[in-house]
Parts: sequence; structure tokens; C-alpha cells
Amino acid sequence: MSTKRQAWLEEYFQCWNATEAARRVGYKWPEKIGPRNKQAMQDEIDARLAEMAMPANEVLARLGDMARADISDFISETGALDWDKIRAKGHLVKKVVHQKGQRATIELHDSQSALMHLDKYHGGDGGSAIPEKTELKITEVIVRIPSEPLDSDG
Repeated sequence: MSTKRQAWLEEYFQCWNATEAARRVGYKWPEKIGPRNKQAMQDEIDARLAEMAMPANEVLARLGDMARADISDFISETGALDWDKIRAKGHLVKKVVHQKGQRATIELHDSQSALMHLDKYHGGDGGSAIPEKTELKITEVIVRIPSEPLDSDG
């Protein structure tokens, strides 16, 4: 592959537009060359996209991690944020807030939202794959209050 074509490919993955990528690389007729390059290099583009894409099992694993995440997993024994754990499981952290003179805070991704996505994957439509408990147990507690106070003998 020529150096110019390789440069076009790199630019294409930056802007996702064949003509614009050709313009950025400096082709004389980008309107013609860009689409022609895209057609000629479609196999290379598809291979690169396959490498860049996240496989479905990884998506499910990450959603499972988000659904199970617990804020205490990121707190050290002293009560401070454990930055090593945050770096190791950064995909679970939605936001980190630093305020001058105060402790940093973190916000995790919404576990309920992750559960809903997993539910849809498993065939549910907004919750229908998760069986609902319709059985209700009622325990009746009867307390008899004596009409006269009890003496110490019972």
C-alpha cells in the first residue's frame, strides 16, 4: 500500500468521510479519489473496524460489572478513595469530582440501567425477562393487650 493511501486510511478513521480524508491528505481530486480509495480499501477498512469494535461478550461482561459495582470497592481502609482500584476498574466510574480543599468524590455508572440493558439482551422488553414475584406472603401477628395491667407474677 502506498504511503499516501496509508495516510488516507488513517485520516478516514479520524473523520469517517472518504472525500474529506482525501482532501486532508492532499489528493488533487478528493471528490473522485476519496470514494475510489474507500471502495478499493473496503477489506482493509472492515478489518480495522473489526479490530476496533468491542465484541458482544465484552459488552455483556462490562454491563455485568456495572450492574454489580459497589462504591465500597473503591474506598480504602482509611475511608479515602483508592486510586489504584479506580484505575484498574475505570470503566465502572462515570465521574470523578475534585473540589479544592475537599475530598474527591466518584460516581459510578447506573446499575439499574445496566440491568435493563442486560434484561433486553436476554429477551426482555423493559423488564419482562426478569420474572416478577407476584406471590405475597402475609404474616399475621396478633397481639393481645390485657384489659388490666399484669402484676409481676404474670
